Amino acid sequence: SATEDESSKMSGNSRLAATPKRSPISVQLKRNVFSSAQGCCQYQSSDGVQCGSKFQVQIDHMTPVHWGGSNSIDNLRLLCRTHNLLLARQMGLH
Repeated sequence: SATEDESSKMSGNSRLAATPKRSPISVQLKRNVFSSAQGCCQYQSSDGVQCGSKFQVQIDHMTPVHWGGSNSIDNLRLLCRTHNLLLARQMGLH
């Protein structure tokens, strides 16, 4: 209804309604991602050099949940904050 649309816009939730829900990544899955990456950023430059930083590492969805990506181990990687933000900007997500 028009009232619901207006209240949704006023509360800022109109955009959230279209975003798929993401279930939390389990602790065990997080451990597996960190272990397989040895706690290092997995970003690889176009010339094949891997970042390897251990500073501010974050779990990243290679295919964003918003685009249908899942929490499967095959879709998760470890990135430093800098490279996570870089890739998000390149994908138009940040």
